[in-house]
Amino acid sequence: MRPARARARGPVPPHEAWQRYARPERWPEWSPQVRGVEADCDVLAAGAAGRVHSLFGTEVRFVVLDVDHAAMTWTWRVRAGLLGMVLEHRLLPTDDGGTLAEVLIHAPWPVARLYRVPATVALYRLVH
Repeated sequence: MRPARARARGPVPPHEAWQRYARPERWPEWSPQVRGVEADCDVLAAGAAGRVHSLFGTEVRFVVLDVDHAAMTWTWRVRAGLLGMVLEHRLLPTDDGGTLAEVLIHAPWPVARLYRVPATVALYRLVH
């Protein structure tokens, strides 16, 4: 099954967008569906775990599977109840000095397709 893809392009330089990604306490700044984060790390690292408190009052548990700070990529597994997804994130520099943010959403097809909308909004805010 092919993952769903969400992406957004914006003027924020890649290193700045990466700092917004790499520090979980900053996620509510750019992701409107995130109200708070409890993480056992200050900066993303493989094996880090925690909980995201969502706009909808649900709690999403996560484990970071992989992080490459130099390449500005990271992958995590999230789970809310019986629903789980693996999300692969990456940031790419654009020719104008901005950033292209992209996430591949590995989940059952209807879930992945539905999640593309809030993911795209969050990525847009990440790079603006």
